[in-house]
Amino acid sequence: MTSVLFLKETIEKAKNQFKNGPEIIPLEVSDMTFRLFKATDFNVNLEALIEMRIENTGEEIDVSALGKGVKGTMHKFVMFFKPIGFYTLNDGNIEITIVNEYEKEMNFLIENKKITPSVKVNKLSFRENALIGAFSKETRLEAFKNIDRSFISNGLMLDIYMTNVGYPEVFLDDKYEVEGAIAIYRLHDKPWGIDPVVNYKEIFDKLWSMKLLTAAGKDV
Repeated sequence: MTSVLFLKETIEKAKNQFKNGPEIIPLEVSDMTFRLFKATDFNVNLEALIEMRIENTGEEIDVSALGKGVKGTMHKFVMFFKPIGFYTLNDGNIEITIVNEYEKEMNFLIENKKITPSVKVNKLSFRENALIGAFSKETRLEAFKNIDRSFISNGLMLDIYMTNVGYPEVFLDDKYEVEGAIAIYRLHDKPWGIDPVVNYKEIFDKLWSMKLLTAAGKDV
């Protein structure tokens, strides 16, 4: 999946997209669906179509095609486009920035000579990656369970704790030594909403404009 970000064909399409391309260019690579999404005049995101199981309904369904008397369990799924990284232009030269979740795979591919980046590769700051994790579709689905939970999003360990008023707050795991919540999910508001804490507001606004936060994004 990560290697698509470094394909010459993908880079050329993104570069042309900055000039006069459409907002969205669909891509099919190795039987997987991607898209180049021109989020602003300054960044083009490479996004992969992801399918996630969101809950087990507990409802038994007949799957008799598998054999007489066989029953299965019904599940619900959500599909959405998830950013792997994005392209920017710097003095006419295209550059790649990768999100934290895919950094290890990128490093593995480079070390094993599976890819050889032909352009400059950048990484996001820890705070930027933390917000991408805190405001991801995965975290939103965890928040809607309305219970204290620990999980991983964008390659970072996160915790959700319920407040006295019933709002889930998102924290980084203690190992990162970051005090206080970084995100709040206002699930009981109509409509429901999401907020960063004050210290993260400026970064939140930047990432929101770049369409890198999938928590409030549309499902496919």
